[in-house]
Amino acid sequence: MTKGSVRFLDTNILLRYLLRDDEEKARRALGLLNLVEQGREKVAISAMVIFEVIFTLQRRHQVPRQQIRDSVKDILSFRGLELPSKRLYERALDLYAARPNLSFPDAFHAVYMHAQGIEEIYSWDTDFDKLEGIRRVEPILTAADLRDVAEQAIAEEAVERMGEESDRGEEYDQS
Repeated sequence: MTKGSVRFLDTNILLRYLLRDDEEKARRALGLLNLVEQGREKVAISAMVIFEVIFTLQRRHQVPRQQIRDSVKDILSFRGLELPSKRLYERALDLYAARPNLSFPDAFHAVYMHAQGIEEIYSWDTDFDKLEGIRRVEPILTAADLRDVAEQAIAEEAVERMGEESDRGEEYDQS
């Protein structure tokens, strides 16, 4: 590795550090993360790493939301950690910890929408109804939409039949 280069940090390193379920790996993860915290080692993570860590801590290990928020926000503050839009994740973690029935992905969507100035979301998920500044919209089909869908289905079926007839004709010619 050349000076100034970045390595990717996989989810399992963070989980061993947070869970300490394998003492040897937890000790080594702590050593690495101390270097990252000090900025002496540079690592990058993706959105999926954050989502995997939160999902695993919550679902598999039943870690309380506030503890998840505090632990992940602490890691996000490390000087040597690169993650685009860190502030969005921090705000999503705060929302996730404050709303017991809101999943982290939905919390992230809400924060992202706010940052983008988007106020409406197509969704059947009623959890969005409880969030200030977001209006949930369910997809609906008008009579005209239904006609268009029916016409498209009829056209696709006709094309499929023509293809089948063409295939039968080719089979006939080959015999």
